[in-house]
Amino acid sequence: LVLCAARLYPSQFKECRGVEIIEELHDLAEAFSDELASRLCAKSATAGLNERFESSLAPRAFQLGDFEDCDLSGVHVVSIYATTWASTGPYLTTVARVLSDQLPFGARVIVIDKLLADRTGPDVGFELTHTIEGANAD
Repeated sequence: LVLCAARLYPSQFKECRGVEIIEELHDLAEAFSDELASRLCAKSATAGLNERFESSLAPRAFQLGDFEDCDLSGVHVVSIYATTWASTGPYLTTVARVLSDQLPFGARVIVIDKLLADRTGPDVGFELTHTIEGANAD
């Protein structure tokens, strides 16, 4: 998701950042990022567009660790693949608390497989704006 955002919106994001707690997935993300940058650079060079390479991919960073230890105060878009996070029914608990405490007003959060807050439960600062139903092959 980080690489998709960096490629699709190269000038809209100051940085696209991924946080992964599993070392092997972190290492894969870095390798794929390097490969994508390499291919885009080669494609630009072949077409004689060296100066355009930098603008075709937003800056990326990958952090190995727990998102609870990250500073999210300047983050405006968050995407979470939440299949294993602590939850109560379909609602994420720790994730919702951390995001509610740190994200600036108006931030957007995209969650796969769970919800941030029960709209009938306690207000943790999020408003559900849209859902998409579908099968998850994972």
